[in-house]
Amino acid sequence: MENCFCLRVLHWNAGSLSQTKKSELEAKVNQLEVDVFAIVEAGIYDKDIERFNFKNYTIFNLEKTRQTAGGILVGIRDTLTSKFSIVKRMEGGVDKSEIAKIDVWKEGKHFRVFSMYSPPRNRPNFDLVEMGKKTILMGDFNAHSFEWGYDNYNAAGRELENFMSTNQLQLIYESSDTPSYLHYNGSLTNPDLIFVSSDLEDMVRQVLEDPGFGHRMILCTIRCRRGRNACGFERAKKSWNFKKANWGKFSEILENKVTDIDLVNSSADVANRVFCNMVLEAAKETIPNCKAKRFKPFWSEELKLLKKRRDTARITAEMSGIIEDVSNWRVLARDFKLELKKSKQQSFTNFVYKFKLQKGQ
Repeated sequence: MENCFCLRVLHWNAGSLSQTKKSELEAKVNQLEVDVFAIVEAGIYDKDIERFNFKNYTIFNLEKTRQTAGGILVGIRDTLTSKFSIVKRMEGGVDKSEIAKIDVWKEGKHFRVFSMYSPPRNRPNFDLVEMGKKTILMGDFNAHSFEWGYDNYNAAGRELENFMSTNQLQLIYESSDTPSYLHYNGSLTNPDLIFVSSDLEDMVRQVLEDPGFGHRMILCTIRCRRGRNACGFERAKKSWNFKKANWGKFSEILENKVTDIDLVNSSADVANRVFCNMVLEAAKETIPNCKAKRFKPFWSEELKLLKKRRDTARITAEMSGIIEDVSNWRVLARDFKLELKKSKQQSFTNFVYKFKLQKGQ
């Protein structure tokens, strides 16, 4: 087995991160086992950050500083050592871009990830992006260039091209890739880009779905070699599936074994260790332990169908470029968002009701 590991980074322009978009994003980053994700135009104030916790991730926020757009939300896998820094805020000066820096260590290797947002008609200054080994630059640059599929140039595009050539950056992009942004008028463009330093050689870029704003999520998987004595890929985490447990058999096995514990001649520590081993052995026989699909109590067949219709409409709009198809996709995206919110509220209401019944209230 090849002696390497993967670092997975995800970029997305959320156009204001609502709770509905957050639900899809949280499911996606956990499903793909993303190490670092950065959401530009998140539009989150620091006082509201507690509402945007993600399971298995440590969250950092570059607070938005104006009413219309801005802010970067960063999530880092909580098993990784990391450091978050704010490089530049949007307010003040001619350059209105925002930049956040993430230092992250995986398998003993240090990676630097820069997340950047440059609004339309801005001339970004890249001097604050310190390039070096194992460095990744990703963001929504609103930069026009022939290099990534535009039919014209703008100031941001020229600045980004100059920065790319000066620092020997690699653009992770193929002309056959699905464009990342679907405009209201039906046009398709690539404002969302990922660059890496020249020492990173084995990368795969994936353009993922769009949870309903117009920008698709971009995932970049970077494969690196481990140290000499390490081997194999990271194993997928497994978990107990308690919903499919045979609790009757579990109790029967444990009751038969627990009488074998010598409580008279054994110390409390020894007895406790023996009992824990018995519980574990009984669990292995009666509780499935596998990489199970993540359970969402609010998910339904109707939501599944609405999501499929929304995603199909997005593909149709991208292929046709017709304004009516774009409008239809946005209507279906809105319908899915409303039904998802309604389903979550109903799921929570049902949970509270069952809880009260159990308490006899």
